[in-house]
Amino acid sequence: MGRNLGNVLNFNNTGIQSTPAGYDNVNYEFTFTEAGFYEIGFQLNIRFVEISTGGISNYFTIDSDINGEIYNSGWGVNNTSTFTLNQYFQSQSRYFAVGEKIKVAMHSSMVGSWQYALLADSSFFSIPSPDIIVGQTMRLANCLPADIKQADFLASIIKMFNLYVSVDELDSKKLKIEPRDEYFTNDIVDLTNHIDVSRGIEVKPLGDLKYKDYTFAMAEDKDELNTLYQDQYKYPYGTKQYTVPNDFIKESYKTEIIFAPTPLGTARNNSRVVFSQIIFKNSNGETIDSTSKLRLLVAGGLSPVIGTNYFHYADPDGTRHDFSSYAYVGHYDNIAAPTFDVNFTTPIQLFYKTGFLTTQTSNNIYNVYHKKGIEEITNKDSKLVEFYVKLNEVEINNLSFRNSYFIDKQFYRLYEVDFDSNSEDPAKLTFLKLAVAPAFVPYNLVTNGGGGGEGSAYAQNVTRNNTQYPKGVDVIGQGSENTLQGYEQIVNSNGNFVNAYQVNIFHYFLKSKVQN
Repeated sequence: MGRNLGNVLNFNNTGIQSTPAGYDNVNYEFTFTEAGFYEIGFQLNIRFVEISTGGISNYFTIDSDINGEIYNSGWGVNNTSTFTLNQYFQSQSRYFAVGEKIKVAMHSSMVGSWQYALLADSSFFSIPSPDIIVGQTMRLANCLPADIKQADFLASIIKMFNLYVSVDELDSKKLKIEPRDEYFTNDIVDLTNHIDVSRGIEVKPLGDLKYKDYTFAMAEDKDELNTLYQDQYKYPYGTKQYTVPNDFIKESYKTEIIFAPTPLGTARNNSRVVFSQIIFKNSNGETIDSTSKLRLLVAGGLSPVIGTNYFHYADPDGTRHDFSSYAYVGHYDNIAAPTFDVNFTTPIQLFYKTGFLTTQTSNNIYNVYHKKGIEEITNKDSKLVEFYVKLNEVEINNLSFRNSYFIDKQFYRLYEVDFDSNSEDPAKLTFLKLAVAPAFVPYNLVTNGGGGGEGSAYAQNVTRNNTQYPKGVDVIGQGSENTLQGYEQIVNSNGNFVNAYQVNIFHYFLKSKVQN
């Protein structure tokens, strides 16, 4: 019986599939350009021709050799004539370093003499493991859902950040994309002398034409923390609601975006590691694999040093790595001192804490990109004003929604243009006369326990010096033996029961009962 060792298989067809690419069709070897765990697979379609017999029968087997590791084919042939074998091989997952090369060789055991030929549809595959190891490059393209359309992605970004899109004046193939408050300029166009006063002016309350309820919310998802939050508060994590005080409006407005919120949580048995948790569980509380909805988060860089005893990671092969800090990504830009929040508003409940006082920021998506505009268009003093304006076609084409328009000692924003170029009638222009809202100034919210409200609650029950915060919102309690369940309180005293709002108590020995 003869045995041929190390016959390198020349996968030289055009159908070779490798991720990442790296197969050499000349030397018949694959070079790894990214470190990681891979499975090696290849489809063999191979033809054998008997040259001479060596006994009563011919017996043939084939094994694969990947860098010296033999993978038994599991099949053999008892044959005395020409035949073709077609089978797929796949190795176990193993680690390959950058620059490492592999070749696939055939080992055959036989009686007699044979020749073989690798047919054209034989193919080589490198299959990356889904497990990511320390130091490995994570390919974001492989993480994106296949069913997300570019149009839906872009539309969600535009809605979320209240972006205005316009064609570039100098290049019609370019678009200008700007936040609402940056879109409007301070350029002033005086139209006072173009108004057709004989047609009169019509003024409409702006608030009567829009919505009563505004809801700014991300998409619901079914991971553990999102489910807990949605079941408790009926809306997704970080939802902002705004209601116009007008009994004559009935319609509602709600954002429709593809991103889901991502509550922050702590690592198991390690409260010092705060990270974005996307964990799915079944009805028995067991962790399961599932596909989450798309998330939009802030890369906050490395966390503060927390000590190597607090954070470690194990590769799939069991190799342990200890770290004194970790790469943070979440809805806040920074856990200890946040300055921006990618949620629409501050969550009612948190699933982590950074000490007795946990800082949150009001500098969120709604306040930065929506608040000023919503307050202006819903203000009772804001109006829609219709003028008939005498303008030629060139002047009509030069109108811009970005400019501010001055008409009879008042400033307006252009809202709508009704113009017929085939008519001699003046154009009807509708303007917004807005009660200008002040620019938002961010501030910090200090969370210290409680049961609901902006910047108020931990998931944990929090007490300090026997002070309870069962329903407190924006409460700072520095004393002891207190029960604080109102709003906007500062209590630096002992033995108080407070169920009120906007209360300050600063006497160390004072005991009181305050209710609204």
